[in-house]
Amino acid sequence: MTTLELAGLAAAAVILVLLVFEKFRNLSLSARLAAAENELKMLKSSPETAELRVERYELLWFPAVVFSSTQKTLEKVSAGLPHCRQCVIALKLDGQEWVCPQCRARRPESVADVMITDSVEKEATKQFLERHREYRVKNSG
Repeated sequence: MTTLELAGLAAAAVILVLLVFEKFRNLSLSARLAAAENELKMLKSSPETAELRVERYELLWFPAVVFSSTQKTLEKVSAGLPHCRQCVIALKLDGQEWVCPQCRARRPESVADVMITDSVEKEATKQFLERHREYRVKNSG
C-alpha cells in the first residue's frame, strides 16, 4: 500500500469517526430536547393558583382559586383567613374573637363561620368564572 493510499484510508477513517460522533451528538441533543418538551408539558399541566379579593361584613378575604389552564377547569377554592379591612392584615383568633394584630380591632368568632366562608368561596368562584368565561367548575364526583 502506498503512502497516498494510507493517507486516503486515514482520511476516510477520520471522516467515519466524525460522522459517528456527529450522529451521537444529534441523538443526545434530541434526547435533551424531548426531555425539555416533556418538562414543559408537565409545567403547563400542573394546577395554577390565583388570589382574589372579597369583602364580607367589613372584613377582607383573599380566597385562593386553584385552576388548570390546560383543562380549563376550576379545581378548588379556599376562603383563607379574614383580614382587617383597614390594615389589610390577617386576623388572629384570640379565644372567642378575631383580632387584628396591628390596630387591635376585634370581631366575633362567627365572622368566619362555615356559612360566611362558603359565601366567600362562592363569590370567588363567581368572580373567577366571570373573568375566565371559557373555564368550568371541575366535577368533584
